Amino acid sequence: MKTKSTIMYIALPYVMNEMKYDRHVQVVGDKASRMKYLDALEEEIRITAEEYESTCFEAVRIGGSSPSVMDPDRIGRMLQLTKKLYAVDPRAEVSIKAIPNTVCTPSLTGWAYGNPTRMSLKIDSLKSEELRALGRPWTVQDVQNAILFLDKFHVVNIDAQLMYGIDGQSITSWRQTLRSVLDLEPLHVTVLPMLRSGSVDDGSGNSRDFYDAALDILMQHGFEHYAVGRFAKSDHRDLYHSALLEGADVVGFGLGARSLNDGFAYANTPEYGKYVENGSDPSMAIVDPLALEAEAQLAIHVDRRVRLMDGFDLAVMANDFGCAFPAKLKRGIEAWVARGWIRESDTIIRLTNEGACACNGGESLLRA
Repeated sequence: MKTKSTIMYIALPYVMNEMKYDRHVQVVGDKASRMKYLDALEEEIRITAEEYESTCFEAVRIGGSSPSVMDPDRIGRMLQLTKKLYAVDPRAEVSIKAIPNTVCTPSLTGWAYGNPTRMSLKIDSLKSEELRALGRPWTVQDVQNAILFLDKFHVVNIDAQLMYGIDGQSITSWRQTLRSVLDLEPLHVTVLPMLRSGSVDDGSGNSRDFYDAALDILMQHGFEHYAVGRFAKSDHRDLYHSALLEGADVVGFGLGARSLNDGFAYANTPEYGKYVENGSDPSMAIVDPLALEAEAQLAIHVDRRVRLMDGFDLAVMANDFGCAFPAKLKRGIEAWVARGWIRESDTIIRLTNEGACACNGGESLLRA
């Protein structure tokens, strides 16, 4: 099997209030509980470092529903600590997800301690009524102010994250939001559907019209549709996400973080109390550990890899994993070909735009 790259995910689950239609683990708590969580998280990062002393990390992401509500100095120092304890490639992408009303001089100064190279700005919409429908704690003016602060601090590698299918949103307002976000001059745009808990959107309804509008407007303005729901200017792909889809191992830290490393999958508990109480022994906070056979690893990898739009060779991939192609996965691919979600030529498969829309709505080859 080919040598895999490795990426790191650090979960900061705190929110100002519930973030509707966001599937990350969410915690609302006071300053004391936040500090206790950060202490446990830093302890997990320290204790685990020895296990990865020979691993080079190609990307590091601080994520969650709204991780930027946390103390910015602690975030910056956490990135410093990570780079001190782990072999993070000097060219690695280091990204922080932020909500607009937290982007200001103190936050940008604090984050700068960790030298982030990418900022993912969760905008969702540039229509006031749509932000109210989502219950977001920021306004269109907050978005504009955030961009001004990012520009002042010379942060240019920005991913603008937008949401479509919002209650009351029309194709016209969606197209207006897309055009407005271009005025902010992001180098990357991510579009995601509004999904209610447990739902999947197969792209057969209005979501396809929204996705097509994004394709039309963004590609006309020089963005490459390189992965499901993701559009980038030249040389500005999301390197963390790209590595994930290309088969990188993932090491996750924090509440609810998932890891897949060397054929072993596990997750941290989503229970706050259990996580912070086991800071000195992170293994006690692990749930659902599972050793994956080669066929299971191959199935997961194909399901991820198909989400990159450039296509790949199934036969080569099966050879890399040294196993037969799982029959269930083969049937899933055949079903997607029949639906027009995948184009197949010999052993080469490539996702179509229709398939990309369905994947963005939560469809998976593992459930086909």
